[in-house]
Formats: sequence, structure tokens, C-alpha cells
Amino acid sequence: MIQASIYGRLGRQPENRQTKTGNAMTTCSIAVDATPSNHAGDQETIWFQVLAFGRAGETLDRHSKGDLVSLSGRITQSRWAGSDGDERVSMTIVADAVISARSVRPGGGRKANSTPQPNHKPAQAAPEHAGDFNDDIPF
Repeated sequence: MIQASIYGRLGRQPENRQTKTGNAMTTCSIAVDATPSNHAGDQETIWFQVLAFGRAGETLDRHSKGDLVSLSGRITQSRWAGSDGDERVSMTIVADAVISARSVRPGGGRKANSTPQPNHKPAQAAPEHAGDFNDDIPF
């Protein structure tokens, strides 16, 4: 079994499905940018199919196409002959964990409608001459 952690963008909207036994699962695809070690500067995109169950599936389902996510889980590989006779390969990650890489509030600021906490002093602007002094700092 091969364990992997990957970071990339969802290539399609996650879909909820059910297994034959009735268990909920979420499927999607993810694009991972990889730089081959022998071609510095070249970038290759590797596509993985994603399959997630339980909590990992619920987390994945809250995302949309294009979102950045980090996944960890085991990799499975399928091989088959295409209609042209060429061998095809598909890699699937069965995700154990899904971590969102998107920011809830860019910049980490407070929500616009939040009220300041008690004893919270508003930030004061720096004096106009604050950058004018040139003190030597001993080391």
C-alpha cells in the first residue's frame, strides 16, 4: 500500500454517491502541479481521482471546483486498454483526511459585524514623524 499526501485544486465539483451497500461516499478529481527532478522549471500536472468516505467525504463535499485542498490517503492504480489499444492508467486516492487550504477570511481579520471585546482599545495611528528617527541599535 502506498500512502501519499497531496496538495492541489479540485478539478470538478465533488459528487455525493452511495456504494452498493448504502454507505455515503464523495468523489471528485484533483490536479497536482509537479516539477520533474530532471527538468528544473518545467511543470507537469498530475490528475488523481479522489474517493472519500465518512468525515473526509463530508469535508470534501463542502468544497467547490477550483478550491485548494490537501489530501492524505492511500493510492490505488488501475490499468486498462483504451479503445485505440494503448494502455491507460488511472490513479485514485482513497482519502483518510481532507484539509481545506482556502481562507475563511482573507487577511485573518474580524468579521465586519463583530463587536469589539470588552477592554479592547482601538489601534492608534502611528505619529506622522514615527519613521523619521535614526537610532543606532547595538548588537
